[in-house]
Amino acid sequence: MSSFQLIKTRVVTGPTNTSTKSCTSHKHAIVRRSANYKPNQWDLSSIQTLKSHYTEEEYGSLVMKLKEEVRLLFDRIEPLAQVRLIHTIQRLGLGYHFEKEINGLLNAMLSSGYDKVVQKSGLEDTAVLFMLLRQYGFMVSEEIFNDFKDHNGCFAESLSQDVKGLLGLYQASYLSFNGEKTLDEAREFAVRHLKVLDSSISTLAREVSHALDLPSHWSLQRLQVRRYIDMYEIEEGMNSTLLSLAKLDFNMVQHIHQRELINNICWWKSLNHGKSLSFARDRILECFFVAVSIIFQPQFKSCLEWLPKIGALIVTLDDIYDVYGSFGELEILTGIIDRYMYYILNNCIYILIERL
Repeated sequence: MSSFQLIKTRVVTGPTNTSTKSCTSHKHAIVRRSANYKPNQWDLSSIQTLKSHYTEEEYGSLVMKLKEEVRLLFDRIEPLAQVRLIHTIQRLGLGYHFEKEINGLLNAMLSSGYDKVVQKSGLEDTAVLFMLLRQYGFMVSEEIFNDFKDHNGCFAESLSQDVKGLLGLYQASYLSFNGEKTLDEAREFAVRHLKVLDSSISTLAREVSHALDLPSHWSLQRLQVRRYIDMYEIEEGMNSTLLSLAKLDFNMVQHIHQRELINNICWWKSLNHGKSLSFARDRILECFFVAVSIIFQPQFKSCLEWLPKIGALIVTLDDIYDVYGSFGELEILTGIIDRYMYYILNNCIYILIERL
């Protein structure tokens, strides 16, 4: 980390004596610091020229048609196949299109007893069902994996060659709650066996390596989706309707993100902070990426409009406190912020009481 540099500026301060004709001023040198922040490395002008033809007007009707075809798939298959279909839909980034259907199916499985589904499934399907139930907020116990343990209460060594099962178990372990011993043991067991797999005999070696480096629960969802679309395209039993919908959806969502990013850049440039607040970092693009990692769905695009702006202003305020302001100036600024927040709070409480 680069060291701070001290930059001296001259600031004129002092009270005005209204009883005399002359004004007395006292000059104090305020030492300004610099964090030596490098200029923004992104070419914002080039980003503003991004264009895409994947608009709602152009492809909206086709997306609706493909979605209806996917909905029909749910009714044609048994519960275990439904679990696999939901998992594929999730990995392709299409889950937000079928929230109602997915919640309904999972709720039905839970109501009728998911153990009926588990009895017909292996380790991979059990892990997938466990992940889906937890991701959608349903209560499911870690005991769902007890059938895969030996008489000593340890995971059976016979599972060591079930690559897909081990991978599913490993990913599922990251949805554990504090103190869930079985899931802690599951991760240790899965990692131990996945690490010694011979890459020459495992067609999933690349996926295993990627998962061990970055579990899906820790990674950026849109990057995972982009990666899986390529994998799904060459997967045995690939559904062409799902693949077409996934590709269209990814490009259309990307188009929305590009438009919102350009709007954020235009807003940031209009503030002209580069000149008026030259000591502060220019991080509007990074703030936008953070926002996309939090929420990407088009129906929440208002969040993509405001979260980056709030983030960029917080970064600027942080630099004022950490780099630029003197102690006296920061005391005044903090007081102003406190009073403003108190004013907002009082008004909110007043409105609440008035409406009650």
